[in-house]
Amino acid sequence: MHYYLEGRPIFMQLIFLGLLVVASFLATMLAGMLLVLPFTGGGLMEMATNLDDFSDPETVALLKYFQIVNQLGVFVIPSIAFAVFATGKPWDYLNMNRFPKGRLVFFSVLLIIFSVPWINQLVVWNESWQLPGSMAGMERWMKHTEEQARQLTDAFMKNTTWQGFAVNLLMISVLAGVGEELLFRGVLQKLFTALFRNIHWGVFSASLLFSVMHLQFYGLVPRLLLGIMFGYLLVWTGSLWIPVLLHALFNGVTVVVYFMAGRNWISSDPETFGSSSDPWILTASVTLSLFFFLLISRAYSKKTGNRFRSPVHDKEAF
Repeated sequence: MHYYLEGRPIFMQLIFLGLLVVASFLATMLAGMLLVLPFTGGGLMEMATNLDDFSDPETVALLKYFQIVNQLGVFVIPSIAFAVFATGKPWDYLNMNRFPKGRLVFFSVLLIIFSVPWINQLVVWNESWQLPGSMAGMERWMKHTEEQARQLTDAFMKNTTWQGFAVNLLMISVLAGVGEELLFRGVLQKLFTALFRNIHWGVFSASLLFSVMHLQFYGLVPRLLLGIMFGYLLVWTGSLWIPVLLHALFNGVTVVVYFMAGRNWISSDPETFGSSSDPWILTASVTLSLFFFLLISRAYSKKTGNRFRSPVHDKEAF
């Protein structure tokens, strides 16, 4: 059986993926608006003009709803659809046909746990960046988008009910982990690797796009490094479930910390939780992260005989 994308140039496949994302986004947003319309008393358009009023619980609930719709429409649906157009085995294509061995899962979880201090310290460092005076306009725009993202996050997280906590976990942890990894690691990393015929460029390109897509430029570097970490874990474990699990875990910890702080169960500031400027803690964090990163790499090396062999030439790598 011939599939539409079979044998097509990679550049054409990238264009097709972009069109799928746009079409899916428009379709799901339209469907989402039609579904929610009866519950807004026909005042959806009126509410849409006040979507920046984060003090209104109804507005925040509507924003959460459309955030979930957006994650399905931009990340989940087009990724799966692309895999269906590409092959008769979409779950194989997306590397979701099997779950890795328990040892690799354990090492990967420890890796993300020990990475938290140095990642959060990188966030602090990245936030201190200043652009040259000639780029003052761009810097103001970047700070404005960053502040908007922070206000939206605070609006989502300040709900201290168990129902709100469950919705946040679904939206920020589960759907973000599944959807973003499907698109950026499951599809784009594969396409970029084939385009450049180099696994390193494939991982880096998908990770850079992943970081830029968030439009939070003062978190660009740590998010880029997280993406690179997830990218190599996909290569080395052969399963997208590892990046999905770690992405969901990393986001989920943030949701839990905000919830616990909102209920006064902990006194820590959620925005600085896990970060430390102590050189000993940072050294230990980097060292242990590298240790488990290399352990996972070694398992791949034993399997293929070449730690960094490109999946373009090694079918077992993906």
